[in-house]
Amino acid sequence: MSKVLVLVNKFRFQTIFLFSLISVVILFKVHFNFNILIPTNIYWLMGGYDWSTHFLGWQFFRFEPWTFPLGNITNYFYPLGSNVGYTDSIPLMAFLFKLLSPVLPKNFQYIGLWFLICFVLQALFATLLVKNLKTNIIGQFIAVQFFIFSPILLVRFAHPSLNAHWIILASLWIYLLDYKKYGKRKILIYQFIILFLSAFIHPYLCVFVLAFTLILLIKFCFINKIISLIKFFAISFISLFVTFLLWFVIGYIDFGNKLDYGLYGYGYGIFSMNLNSLINPANSSVNPLISYPHSVIPELPVLCREQGFEGYNYLGLGMIILAIYMFISLIVKYKKKCIKKFRKYVSSKKSIIPLLVISLIFTVYAISNKIAFNDKIIIQYGLPDFCKNLFSAFQSSGRFFWPVYYLLIFTVLFIVTNKNKNKTISTIIIIAAFVIQIIDISPLINKWNIENAEYRPPIKEKVWNKIFQDFDKIAFYPALSQNYNHIDDYVHFAYLAANNKKPIDVGYVARTNYNKINNYLETFEKNIDNENIDQKTVYVTIPQYFDRFSSLIDKNKMLYTYLDGYYVMFSKKSNYIPPQGFCHKKVSLETLTQFINKNEHNILIISVKDEATNKLSMEFKDYMKNLNSNINNLLYRGSYISVIANKKLILEKINNTDSVQINISANSKIKGIKIVKPISIISAGCLVGNFSSIKIDNKELSKNRRGLNIVVLDNKFNVLETVNFDTFKNIYLNNF
Repeated sequence: MSKVLVLVNKFRFQTIFLFSLISVVILFKVHFNFNILIPTNIYWLMGGYDWSTHFLGWQFFRFEPWTFPLGNITNYFYPLGSNVGYTDSIPLMAFLFKLLSPVLPKNFQYIGLWFLICFVLQALFATLLVKNLKTNIIGQFIAVQFFIFSPILLVRFAHPSLNAHWIILASLWIYLLDYKKYGKRKILIYQFIILFLSAFIHPYLCVFVLAFTLILLIKFCFINKIISLIKFFAISFISLFVTFLLWFVIGYIDFGNKLDYGLYGYGYGIFSMNLNSLINPANSSVNPLISYPHSVIPELPVLCREQGFEGYNYLGLGMIILAIYMFISLIVKYKKKCIKKFRKYVSSKKSIIPLLVISLIFTVYAISNKIAFNDKIIIQYGLPDFCKNLFSAFQSSGRFFWPVYYLLIFTVLFIVTNKNKNKTISTIIIIAAFVIQIIDISPLINKWNIENAEYRPPIKEKVWNKIFQDFDKIAFYPALSQNYNHIDDYVHFAYLAANNKKPIDVGYVARTNYNKINNYLETFEKNIDNENIDQKTVYVTIPQYFDRFSSLIDKNKMLYTYLDGYYVMFSKKSNYIPPQGFCHKKVSLETLTQFINKNEHNILIISVKDEATNKLSMEFKDYMKNLNSNINNLLYRGSYISVIANKKLILEKINNTDSVQINISANSKIKGIKIVKPISIISAGCLVGNFSSIKIDNKELSKNRRGLNIVVLDNKFNVLETVNFDTFKNIYLNNF
């Protein structure tokens, strides 16, 4: 009879997992599109932000010789370098595919495959986790779907390595295994395999697994009493030692290099969890990446944008309803038997205690020392200096609620499915809840549509390749940055440098040594002042900084050419002749005020994206003030719209806490100016949407770049030009 039960349970498990895989395939198609799996499709990764860093870290790493630590990268963010862990390039995958690099195509990405692996393993460990829920096969299948369609997993597209939520489910499943059935040795082996893998995926996930390892040992030693106290301390020490050893081998820890593991203590308390996070579907004004419309649960405010993303722990409306149903059932009917069943499931009443304690610790850490509800801080307490330094290493504390999040989902499902003796009723309940859940989070599921296209840098690739091939190093000025003529335009040059196996001093990394950064920048400046120019280095800058090299050029010690909006400079002693010839004329830059004055008899429509006040000149502010503008009220990252017609300010809107919008119908009159065509203008500052829109006759004309986006019309409302001034960085026209 027991063999029959084993076969039945095996068949049930395989059936649930098989149909869950079908569910994963459907989700993957809708959420990502299968184009993400094409290894040579890097187009979707090269748009800037974190994705580009993940790919570039791998691209540099694959073409460099093996070093120690194994994950180190030398040529990216040169001369400081980085590590595949700090570019979030998933060390586990990077090490594997580096071994295969000689036979791989030039453009090769494994990030799409990694997403698929994560969703498949999420389904696998969810199936294992719900295997003992007292419900029928349909109920167990639906329970698995709650884990696959987890909102906190679906929003993690920006951080591929952190998509490995299966690590958490695996640790929870292992903790709940019955040692009498599986044996302590097998359970510990399972746990150490997960710990080993997590160390090669991401430090945050590794810490979660390490915590589960320690509470598993506590359960075995002090509750189940199946290992001695000496073995408890020995295995705990080995777990910690192996974790730190693996981090050292990968390069996360470097005892000879003092990395800044946080933002000078800035992060902890900022990237935290809000008390409303479980019921907050996200706030579109905080983070458009995870925003979507809700008709039932209102979007709630949070303390800051960073908290809105890293502290995102929304359960979903279906799971919230299930949780409410569970609590009402327990209170009204007081089903002690249900709780007893849960306690029995984890071996004994006391076995829950370590799980509850670590959940409490994770929750307190996730909320941080700034306890906030909505956009208000309720309680704030100080931390000792040693805590600040320690916590800054794991500053995104909101992530620490993830293990508690999945434990909550499992607990709700366990109690609901075990509450009713009639399994059909409990199954109908969770099916209804799941339908509501899918409807609620459907905008998250439909969030991405990855395009399959060939990536071509928006610069003269062949010319730049030739230049990079002819020099040993590429030095940008200012160095160690990521934004020059455009936001994240470093990506295109880093890509070419990686393919040519040349060091380049640009990039974006998660952790670095800020003292070394300052030393390098100071040395760079001194070398310019002392006319110490390396003959084997090509120097690249943008028009705003060209004057920094004017003395060297005037003395005929440097030659230059102008290419794609960048100055390419090199020592005269190098005897180098650029592919497109020399340039001996400095490119003149038009200031914001000059541009306004030039168009004083035209109509100017201005819309801000991101941030526009940092370098906004007093000259421009005075000009606007003479037009009775309130531009001085615009704050950092605020939203701003204005319309100027024939030296007259006819419209202006400012909001420092929300986006602003103006719609003007055709043939209407504003301050004596007849509006010939319909106009729609939107401005959303960095924290309230981060975009600009200027539509004339329903045609989008805004450059939608950081700073002031301006559309110039003649008096008949014909479009003359559309421009951008990145006044966060400078006052010059951004033509590039």
